[in-house]
Amino acid sequence: MKGQVAEGDLGRLLRFLRENSPDFVDHGGRAVFVVDGGDVAEATRIGHFLRDALIEAWLPDASSTRCVSACFFMFANSVSRIAVADSVGVHRPYFDATVLAGANPEPVRRRYESLLRDVRNNLDELLVPRDLTEKMLATPWNETYWLSREDLDRLGETQAWFEDFSAARCGVEPRLKQRLESAVASGFEAEAQALRTEIEAAAKCAVELRKRQRQQIIEKLTLDSGTK
Repeated sequence: MKGQVAEGDLGRLLRFLRENSPDFVDHGGRAVFVVDGGDVAEATRIGHFLRDALIEAWLPDASSTRCVSACFFMFANSVSRIAVADSVGVHRPYFDATVLAGANPEPVRRRYESLLRDVRNNLDELLVPRDLTEKMLATPWNETYWLSREDLDRLGETQAWFEDFSAARCGVEPRLKQRLESAVASGFEAEAQALRTEIEAAAKCAVELRKRQRQQIIEKLTLDSGTK
């Protein structure tokens, strides 16, 4: 995904996926972002689709991938998020300056307060650390706070509900990667090898789980388009 998020982008995305359904089902497990902000409401709707399709956000290189401003609502909604430091940037939402310049203070204040309540509620539901949300809201729209490695670790690589769901469906315990890192650091090679085998099996299971979900998404999109 490239550019800025604009109203109607979700509909355009769904049409594209429907027209390219075999590729989406077989190879659509990741979303790579080069997105510089845009419409928060539309980004949230796209984020909900990424969540429902069990798609992973993928930002492996801060020099070539980035997710800024409204894009964070797509990133945070994704069931799993792989990102390096300084690839995800946030600041407080804002309205078009041309609209604000011609408006009266009171309706602007009410609209802005309503937007901030929606933002806080959305991010609270996603278990985004509250201090990270407040950092976002304290950063002016013409500046960017880039998430550090520590910020990303606290946000978590996988949403809690999906970690528990995939663990139950694939027959493994959560936090396998952390246990592997601890075993390697402690020099317990036999335990580390057993965990690597478990992680590999879990990864294969999760891939199939996600693929089946994408297939169901396409079937629903096709059915919906046929009834219009």
